[in-house]
Amino acid sequence: MERIVLKHLSGSKANQVEEFPLNHVKELVLGRDPSSTVKYDPDRDDLVGRQHAKITQDPNDPSQFIVADLNSRNGTFVNRQRLTGATRINPGDVVQLGPGGPEFVFEVEPRPAGSTKATRVASTGPMAPTMPGAPATRVPGAPHQQQSAFPQTAPAPTSGGVGKATVERIVSQNVQQAKKSQGRTFMAVGAAVIVLIVVVIGGVGGFLLWRTRSQSAAEIGTLKKGLDEAKEAKATEAAAAPMKASDIATNYGKAVVKIDASWRLVSQLGSGLVYHQYIDYNGRPAALYVKVGNYPDGRPIIEPFLTYNSNNRNVGIGGRHTGSGFAVSSDGFILTNRHVAAAWESAYQFPPSADNGILVTQTPDGKLTPLAPVPTAPADWIPSQSKQDGISYDGRNDHLDVPETKGIEIPDPTVTVGNIGRIYRSSEGTSGADKTTVSVIGDSYQLQINTTGSGNSGGPVFDDRGRVIAIFYAGLSDGRAAVTFAVPIRYGRELMGK
Repeated sequence: MERIVLKHLSGSKANQVEEFPLNHVKELVLGRDPSSTVKYDPDRDDLVGRQHAKITQDPNDPSQFIVADLNSRNGTFVNRQRLTGATRINPGDVVQLGPGGPEFVFEVEPRPAGSTKATRVASTGPMAPTMPGAPATRVPGAPHQQQSAFPQTAPAPTSGGVGKATVERIVSQNVQQAKKSQGRTFMAVGAAVIVLIVVVIGGVGGFLLWRTRSQSAAEIGTLKKGLDEAKEAKATEAAAAPMKASDIATNYGKAVVKIDASWRLVSQLGSGLVYHQYIDYNGRPAALYVKVGNYPDGRPIIEPFLTYNSNNRNVGIGGRHTGSGFAVSSDGFILTNRHVAAAWESAYQFPPSADNGILVTQTPDGKLTPLAPVPTAPADWIPSQSKQDGISYDGRNDHLDVPETKGIEIPDPTVTVGNIGRIYRSSEGTSGADKTTVSVIGDSYQLQINTTGSGNSGGPVFDDRGRVIAIFYAGLSDGRAAVTFAVPIRYGRELMGK
């Protein structure tokens, strides 16, 4: 299969090789923005713009490729020549993002017929002027002020608790937050046993990952072998014959992987890591919150008070977690949930210390004035959507790994068998007692499978013919009853353009 290959020579990706199959990727955007196809380290590669350059197939000749600078501050160089617009790029060309920035060799495998590397005229002087202190693309941002003016008496304590609730009430109140599966996982990796879920009849958003050759070519080979074995097994079975759960695990289990990730929130202005501000309040640390608007029903929208101050009280916005995924092609593509691969795009899981906080307002001179207690941290705050002070925020994965690449032995997948108990439509009517619950994230399956544990989000749900029909994404419990959820596989197919 034809693919673009980038062989990184310098920068944070030095000695890595990334491959991009052309039947999946038609355009490569290079930059420090988390949405970029080729992502550079926001701190170490600070000569690279958020969206610095892009490489595309020539629309008039798909065997040829074009590189263009995206109005970057520091420019894009091909074989030491600075681009002034878009130009054709040939296999073997060296691309550099900014003078002194990271370099890579562009390749296409297999090379198109007759694609002899063009001869270029080298510059007679240095590649680019060397200017001490040349500007990076980051622009400093001003942190919140730290002054406070709090009374010495604590606000009156509030009480509350979770009463008895039916499964229906759990669903109606929490479907939007189903991604907060199996309790808090703040800065801790839960033990994950990957579960293949088989239903007899047949991620809230998905996320598609690809592997780098520098991690291990053998790893991709293992995934490919698992897929090939699964395809062979499926081809030999009788088309109409149901499969046993154990056979599904045997035939398809090798395509299921564990994912280990840790992430942090960063400012798009390049001001560094973002923290939730705490203060010492009546002898205890208290998390601060601010009001940023109102819901349509008039309720206040509460967000954590964000700062760049990394003192020993403040808590970094981020986390570490495990999840599951499954290979969807022999190229090493893995499908999983968005909250597994890009947690900052989903509802944030606050640590327990964030409860019993204080709502504050900040005066123009930077002083903080308390307004009201906040008994429980907001359940629907999405870090990347915060707009405090007009600043947009991004997340970055410090690591996003399939642990087998480091020799960690993963337990054999297990199987849980059950049915689809109910389908929640995204546009279900609201008249009548049975039509008051809808899904706000698209169609969702409620499963009659209540025994899955943490780390299974992103795993496949099979029917009894061995076909993936859904992606497991969440579980909820009120202490007495538990429910689990999956999204139809069509959302994953749409993500892959199928």
